[in-house]
Parts: sequence; structure tokens; C-alpha cells
Amino acid sequence: MFGKVNSIYLQGMWGTQVSVEADVSGGLPGWSFVGYLASEVREAQDRVRTAIRNLGVELPPRKVTINLSPADLRKEGTGFDLAIAAAILTAYGIIPSPEETWLFLGELGLDGRIKGIPGALTLTVRARELGFTRLFLPEENLEEASMIQGIGLVGAGDLKSLMELLKGAGPIKEYERRERPGTDPGQEKYAGDFSEVNGQKVLRRAAEVAVAGMHNLLMIGPAGSGKTMVARRLATILPAMTQEERIEISKIYSVCNLLSGEEPLIRRRPFRAPHHTVSAQALTGGGSRPKPGEISLATGGILFLAICFFAPFSSFIRIDYPTFRHQAELDMLKMEPFTAKYAASSNHQRQDDVGIFLVSCILSAVSGPFLFVYRIYRLVRLSAALKRGDW
Repeated sequence: MFGKVNSIYLQGMWGTQVSVEADVSGGLPGWSFVGYLASEVREAQDRVRTAIRNLGVELPPRKVTINLSPADLRKEGTGFDLAIAAAILTAYGIIPSPEETWLFLGELGLDGRIKGIPGALTLTVRARELGFTRLFLPEENLEEASMIQGIGLVGAGDLKSLMELLKGAGPIKEYERRERPGTDPGQEKYAGDFSEVNGQKVLRRAAEVAVAGMHNLLMIGPAGSGKTMVARRLATILPAMTQEERIEISKIYSVCNLLSGEEPLIRRRPFRAPHHTVSAQALTGGGSRPKPGEISLATGGILFLAICFFAPFSSFIRIDYPTFRHQAELDMLKMEPFTAKYAASSNHQRQDDVGIFLVSCILSAVSGPFLFVYRIYRLVRLSAALKRGDW
């Protein structure tokens, strides 16, 4: 007896189709999994077997072989549980064979409950591209997946109800998508607005130029001069997001499992401000199982990086980069405590930096002679580096 169903899993930001095949034959009873599987996929045999038994379904002792094809690709994640259970039940003749255009996704609990999985929106987009017409997935992921049109969605709360549905106990009802308020471009609401920035005339002008031309923006200034405030409000003067942009950005957040049922689609331009001690992997993404980093999460929005060049002076000097994705140019802006002005050239900027260093040295003198001497030493080293052109 043989059963086959289709499933899909995440490879980075891409969904890859997998055929789950189950064969039940005579021989020494036991379950065997093949197909280049990660440990959590191999552990599915315990989850699936226990879930089926707790539903009151007794499977005759047979030799069961489960193959996940293509065999040359490493399968990862717990989203194969539902497909494996459906393939085994089909091989035993408990449920009829599903159609080739149906797809199964979901993790099984030991009580038969079907749990949500990360990346549902991304996988739904890929399933539609592959030509599947119906997707069986956990009820937890229905709101997220319903943002994608052109494919039928069937929510499954537990394995027992899905078994009865596939047996033909009733018509298979697809999830009815509902309209959500605020879906039109331009209706996005942000915590702050660019109109709230008072003063800083040159800074506001520079920010407007950077947004209009999609340039990068460099701001230099002490804490409290308004760098973070302006960066947080840059998104409010960016163009409204199109539906295609929303889906593309939401796919990234779906892979990271950052979408919620209340807001399954990103409707506001992202603002990401990682800590200045962020690791390279967290910033750029990666890992043994590649995941998007802060740069990818800022797609279509603002990436705000606070970089401290000199740790002892971090309370006086902080350099921030509000960065728009996919841009090449860099506009440089020099900020002083209560005023802002353009840096006429890189040389002028370096001279201004030395001035700020000198001011910080004078202010720090009251905190102790030792710290003052140390900062003078650092200032001398900085001046020497500027003369050599190394900085």
C-alpha cells in the first residue's frame, strides 16, 4: 500500500516543494525515514505515531517506509508532520488519496493538535507560484496566509477533524478572506511625524533631500541633538507602500516569525535600530539555517545604526547611519548640539570632529585628571592619523 502527498518547506527565503511518500508492507514492524533529513524531521515519527494513537486510530504493525523527495536536499523544520501523517493514513487506506494539487503544512502535537509554523505567508506565495490550488495549514496561520490571493486555504485545528474532512464527512470549506481596515496605500499610521521636528532647518532639508533621492544619510552629533528623533520620523515622508511592497516585506518578517494575527501584513515602512554591539551575523543574516538579518528586515524602510568610534567618548560622540536599502550615494550632515550644518568636505568634517573631541576633553577634566590625560593622548593620536590621511 502506498500513499503520497505534497508539502513545502523553507530554504532561506525560498520555498521548496517536497513529495512525502509512505509505503506500508510486510516485514519487521517499524518506521523508517529516508531522504536526507534533519533531526527534527526524523523525530516526526514519534510525534505522528503518538498523535494518531491518541486519536483512537490503531495502525496494524507493519513495516512503514517514509521518503521525502527529492532526496538530495536537506529537509528541515517541523512543518512536514501533517504531510507525513496524511501520507501514512493514505497508505493504510484510512483516508482517500489527496489530489495532486493539494498541499499540507503543519506541526503535530502529541494530542493531535496542529500547531502553527513560521514562514506561512512566504510558503503560501510559493505554493501559488507552483500551481497548487488548495493549501491545508494550521488555523494559527490562516490570517497570515489569507493575505495571498489565488489559492484556497483550509484551516485545520486538529488531525481528527482533518481526517473526517478528507474522508468526505462534509464539504471542504475554504477560508473566507475578509477585508481589513487601512489597506489602502497612504493610510499608514506612525508613532511620530516628521512635522513634529522643530528647528534644525538644515537637518530637515538634508533629510528631505535624502528621502527624495533615496540617498543614505550620515549624521554626527552628541546625544540629544535629534539624530534618533529625525531618523524615526523619516518613514513618514517616504512614499506610501504599494501592495506588492507590503507582501515582499511581509515575506521577510514571516520567515523570522515576526508577524502577528492582529497584523499579518506589514503596512508601515520598517524602522530597524539594532544595538551598536550587534554581531555581523545578526546584522547581515545567516547562520546554520540562514535567516534574514537587520539589513533585510529594514527593506523598504530605515536602517538606523548607532556607531561609537571611540568607546570612552560614547557619551559625547555618536555617529548614526539612517540607511535606505538599495542605495549607493551618501549625503554627509554635520550636527552640533543645537544647530546643524552641512560638512563642506571630508577635511572640514574631520576638523570639526577634532573640535568636538577637544570640547569633550575639557568637559571631562572635571571628572578626573587621569581621564583627561587619557583623552588628550587619544586626541594626539587622532591628530597624527589625520595628518597621515589614515582616518
